[in-house]
Amino acid sequence: MDCVGDLLMIWDFCSSFRKLLHLWPFSLEDFENALCHKDSNLIIIVESHSTILRLLMKDSGDYSLAIQKKKRKSKITLITWTEYLCDFIEMIDVAELSNSITTIKRGHYGLLDIHAKLGILRELVAHTLATNFVREKLDEYIEQRQVLAATRRGEAMEEARKKREDKEHLKAESDGKEIVEGRRAESVGSSSNTIVNGNHSSQSGDVADKWSKNALLSRAKHALENRKQVDTILKRYAKKQKIDDKAAVKITKDSSRNGAPKLTRDDGSEAMQRSKEQRVSCVCAHVCVWVWGMRAGVLGF
Repeated sequence: MDCVGDLLMIWDFCSSFRKLLHLWPFSLEDFENALCHKDSNLIIIVESHSTILRLLMKDSGDYSLAIQKKKRKSKITLITWTEYLCDFIEMIDVAELSNSITTIKRGHYGLLDIHAKLGILRELVAHTLATNFVREKLDEYIEQRQVLAATRRGEAMEEARKKREDKEHLKAESDGKEIVEGRRAESVGSSSNTIVNGNHSSQSGDVADKWSKNALLSRAKHALENRKQVDTILKRYAKKQKIDDKAAVKITKDSSRNGAPKLTRDDGSEAMQRSKEQRVSCVCAHVCVWVWGMRAGVLGF
């Protein structure tokens, strides 16, 4: 299939310039079947040749001059289209295609070889692309394509910018969430430490209260023991004082019996005063000892 390239090129030209050529769209398969068919007046074949020949007639080129010399009408019909096609083949003067003129004039275009059919259409397309109509249309198409490409490029850049902004926005939100979560974690950790410290302080307070209570009980017990000791000392001193008083009276009596000089009233008063002072001194001493014991018990000395 060495003619596939020509087939695709001709079909693509007819499809791309169908509006300029005023052609109805047709598929590649239909176009291939029409070229392979032996009928000479198939619609696709007649229309594809006639529209290209009309366009060449409108252009001020060699084909238009050749038609004018032969004084042909400008209207191509289903019956006369082969005559205009033979005029074109004669004008281009291609040896391998000139052999087909006799067959075409007899009305047997369908009997031509597929290579001859594609060769004729290839030359028609080549001369059509050289006309001013097609060149202007090509320039228009190229400009439209450039505008479309620029628009698409701008849309792509805008879309890329939006995606980049969205990505940066998402990144900023993610960073913000991480910061908030970090602060929240720090706050939770601080609260936990506060609770732990509070519990520790509470436990320390409980221990301190317990220790204070134990210390107070110990001090009170110690003070009570000191008080008992002081009372015992006071009782011992009081008992001893009574014994001393009795002994003094006995000595006085013995002295009186033995003829010792009698004590005067003043001497007796003085003795009693000394005795009273001794008792007071003894009581003060005992009170001081008791007070010191009480302080020592309360203060925990």
